[in-house]
Amino acid sequence: LSRSMHKIMPPFIRYCLGVVFSLLLSTASSFSPYQTVPFSSRATIARLPSSSQSSSPLLLANQVNNDDDDDDDNEQPPTPPQDADTKDANDDAVTALERARVLSYRAAIGASALLLSIQAVGDVGVLEGTGLDLNTLLAEQSTSTLPLASGITLLLCPVPSNRIVEFGVLSLGIITMGLGLYSGSMIDVGDTGTTAGGIIEESLSWTFAMVSLMAISVREIWYFGAAYKTECGITLVTLPWMLDLNGRVPFTIPACALGMSVLAAGKVFEPCREDLIRSNSEFMAK
Repeated sequence: LSRSMHKIMPPFIRYCLGVVFSLLLSTASSFSPYQTVPFSSRATIARLPSSSQSSSPLLLANQVNNDDDDDDDNEQPPTPPQDADTKDANDDAVTALERARVLSYRAAIGASALLLSIQAVGDVGVLEGTGLDLNTLLAEQSTSTLPLASGITLLLCPVPSNRIVEFGVLSLGIITMGLGLYSGSMIDVGDTGTTAGGIIEESLSWTFAMVSLMAISVREIWYFGAAYKTECGITLVTLPWMLDLNGRVPFTIPACALGMSVLAAGKVFEPCREDLIRSNSEFMAK
């Protein structure tokens, strides 16, 4: 029996020792810090859904910040508001009707300047001794032609979009034109203004013509600035001294004629759109 146990025990003991050794090895390997991840576990981690990663608060905060930065980069600066009452000074679009009105206005300014220049020649007596008699011509144009031209000029000039200004300009222009037409008709029928009524009518038509020219000068200074329209300042200084046809201050007509002539000559070099907007002569800086 002892021999049989001796023969049986060594293999059994070896088997038990092998099992115990395997258990100890597996236990020791489970507590090792250098444990390797099986291949199947690595594949599982690599296949983790993106939702599990984005659920982290830090990842969510970074994603929101990145989205905000993208929105800031794509945003454009706000467009500054434009004034609805005025046109853009850089806008070259001028309609045919506006261009015709501006050109007619400038032609009327030239006609008024020419008539004042003729009055200035007669006022300073340049043609004295030449045998030319301009008294009849000067009397006719001062009471009829000049009021008619100044009234037409005032009616054609562009003004700001204001009802009071538009009504005032329209009324003054129509009255001045009417007085010029009436005085011209009285001259045609032979009333040369020798009566008291004729003298009053002539003086009134001349006065309204001067007031119309003053309104035109104020308009030019308002649109282009006093620094650029110095000639209009000259006319504004001299015109009040010319309101009375028979009691005007000497040499005021030549000074006013000079200012109107410079104004008419300067209009040749101004773009048409400058008479439609208030730009303070910004085109001179271009």
